[in-house]
Amino acid sequence: MDVGFESFESGITDFDVDVEEIVVKKTGKYSRIWTVGKGGSICFHNSHDRYVYFGAMDGYVYKVDCVTGEEIWRFKTGGNIFGRPSDVYNGKVYFGSYDQNIYCVDFETGKELWRFRTNGKMATNHAVVYEGKLFMGTQDGTLYCLDPETGKDIWRFRTGEEICSTAGYFEGRIFIGSFDCNMYCLDMETG
Repeated sequence: MDVGFESFESGITDFDVDVEEIVVKKTGKYSRIWTVGKGGSICFHNSHDRYVYFGAMDGYVYKVDCVTGEEIWRFKTGGNIFGRPSDVYNGKVYFGSYDQNIYCVDFETGKELWRFRTNGKMATNHAVVYEGKLFMGTQDGTLYCLDPETGKDIWRFRTGEEICSTAGYFEGRIFIGSFDCNMYCLDMETG
């Protein structure tokens, strides 16, 4: 699919979409290319290559073909999924669930590679991989730093309240906001 845009500053003057492979199906109220209805509300999604992947309130993460709408795989957790699954890293995708686990799943197959049990639920934040480390905060106020290949716990940092934000990063530093009204800057290696 080829989409071309010019900047908003100059106004949109060119918008081309090649949709030869897609059949538009008409419904009573809306026109849409495809719809994938699943068993729960969807808060956030991500995309990679020709796929969209997302968690839902039914506790599943789904991978769907962007062109056809075909479900490629689904992965079941033990709780609702509010946050966005991570960007694909070394063929893997990471996400947290309300069941207090951080999951690592093979992006191609949907097979679980590891899970890490935390002390808190994961809400609207998502896992971030930066310089070979995985970072994710939980509602018990802990920021976890894990090895993205093995799920091994590298370090933890505790704030005074829930962490519902996603970690930011810059030059070996990790930034995280907390419901304790503080923004924290941490050394990526030591926490």
